[in-house]
Amino acid sequence: MGPSTTETALSSRTDIEPLPLPLTTNSSHSQLQSASNLDQTKTLTDNNTKNVPLQLTDQTNLLPFRKILVVFLGLSSCLIISALDSTIVATALPTISAVFNAGAISSWVPSATLLTSTAFQPLYGRFSDIFGRKAMLGVAMGLFMIGSLGAGLSRSINELIIFRGVSGSGSGGIITIGQGGVTFPWTSGLVLGTLLGGVGVIGVFLLPSKTVCADPFRVYIFRHSTVTGVYITMFVNGFIFWTSLFYISQYFQVALGYSPIRSGVSILPILVTQTAASFVAGMIVSRTGRYRFIIYFGFSVWAIGCGCLSTLNQFKPKAEQVIFMLLSGLGAGQTLQTTTVAAQASVSRADMSVVTAVRNFIRYIGGALALAVGSSIINNSLRQAGRSLNLSPDLLSQVIEDPTHIKNGNLNITAHQGDVLLSGYISGFRTMFILNASLAAFAAVAAFFMIKHKELIREDDAKRKAEAWEKEKLEMKAIREKEKEKSTLATARNDTIIKDTAMRRPPVNVS
Repeated sequence: MGPSTTETALSSRTDIEPLPLPLTTNSSHSQLQSASNLDQTKTLTDNNTKNVPLQLTDQTNLLPFRKILVVFLGLSSCLIISALDSTIVATALPTISAVFNAGAISSWVPSATLLTSTAFQPLYGRFSDIFGRKAMLGVAMGLFMIGSLGAGLSRSINELIIFRGVSGSGSGGIITIGQGGVTFPWTSGLVLGTLLGGVGVIGVFLLPSKTVCADPFRVYIFRHSTVTGVYITMFVNGFIFWTSLFYISQYFQVALGYSPIRSGVSILPILVTQTAASFVAGMIVSRTGRYRFIIYFGFSVWAIGCGCLSTLNQFKPKAEQVIFMLLSGLGAGQTLQTTTVAAQASVSRADMSVVTAVRNFIRYIGGALALAVGSSIINNSLRQAGRSLNLSPDLLSQVIEDPTHIKNGNLNITAHQGDVLLSGYISGFRTMFILNASLAAFAAVAAFFMIKHKELIREDDAKRKAEAWEKEKLEMKAIREKEKEKSTLATARNDTIIKDTAMRRPPVNVS
């Protein structure tokens, strides 16, 4: 409840000299009574303002089709750049490690981006409620641009990791998960302490704050079965997606000896099929309003694809490799946008941004954990293979830090040792994708039982669309009137110039 009109008017006129006192007693009594009423009104207003928590506004804005195209193209450009950034780093990571002689530290290059992106996801969703979507998108793209530029100009692996973290804060965000098993062992006091500290900070962050908002993180969204089901499936989605993106590319370089460029091209079947499946799924949802079947069917197909990918080895025909990747991409694509639609349809318009931000946040947590778990699985498998060959600790460390050395001949090992190490790597790769297949199957079951159908058309959609069209008509009318006014002014100006020229022209002597 805001201040009264009378109070506002009086409070704004602080520079007026006081009026002389009236002569009659009745007038004095009336003025004193009026002042007393104003004081009471101000007191009530202040009390009510303190008791009412601040509420965020609903920023839903239905746009005409012409404006939707412009907005869609702009957002698509941002998403393409972000996706391209992830793909390039995944394929170039072995080369980056070799150039900077970074070893295991190079794993921080993708981890830094994932971790900062994970941390900033909920903040962007909340800040966009406060400052607006467009402003926060501009800030995010600015940070992404600065971080990417700094990463491209980096002269050391530490600089590269720092700037990748900056770009990650822009592309959307848990340092403890990335530290585990690489720089420090999982059982070290530093890792356990930071893990427990992170859990404590999250608990404090989730506590409602009455001085800011009734529920800053809106924990009540987890009461929706559909929202919780979406978050479970999105954790699995992020886990499988990032392991597939990084380790399939690495598999082609380690097992088949492909170059970074060729390995990047080789994972196109997954990326292209995933994009196509996501587009088709979106069209189906747009026309039918149904999304439940697409979600759990997509995870089911993805589980089959991951199971097939677990059978890959250096002797597998290329045609089978492509088919397995196409199958995996087909399943993955059906689980991306449909889960966002399901989550947003289950909450009010005011909660859409938070629900979407938390959805992305949990997906990136799955991705950050995926890199650590995948690295641990493959490294342990390589370590067991190396110990079976009685390799020296230094040689085994070189193999674990960069498995591409197995094929490229940079290590002083025999052909038999190379075959054993390669078998160890493929065994770890197989274990990881069996885990992915199990997680995808679990997500399919969770989606089937937890994600409920909600109608996508809301009660006020027709009214909002009509208002949007009316606003569009008024804007177009104003533009036409402005153009007409400019044309009239230009015509009048030209007429004036012609008359002035004619008057200044000297008379023609006929004789």
